Amino acid sequence: MTNTSRRPAVPTECRNDRQPHHLQLSCGWVDTELPDGARASTHELAAWRFSEPRTRLTPELLLAEVRDTIDQLNGRPDSTDRCLAAVDALLADRTEENRAAARAAHLAIPETQRHYVLGDMDR
Repeated sequence: MTNTSRRPAVPTECRNDRQPHHLQLSCGWVDTELPDGARASTHELAAWRFSEPRTRLTPELLLAEVRDTIDQLNGRPDSTDRCLAAVDALLADRTEENRAAARAAHLAIPETQRHYVLGDMDR
């Protein structure tokens, strides 16, 4: 079948509504590794070729940030909100269980965002 629209066809292995972001990362439709000279585009906006690309996100970090953004857009607590709630619970009741929950919630925040959570972004 020929793709007659201006946008590239989504690879068949990427067509799944159950976990679309994860699948698009795993099948290469969305990529975090950008080789020198590679081409990229945004839907009906622009296309370009990379020269000396540098990225800071792994597929796992990108997926975690996308999940947080989806939570934010839907008015649900994101990983930062869940961490702060766990810290509040720890401060209210300093048990080992609450300490472990706060630690786990902190580690669940995408690594690229963790330093903003507790106000220590200047360190």
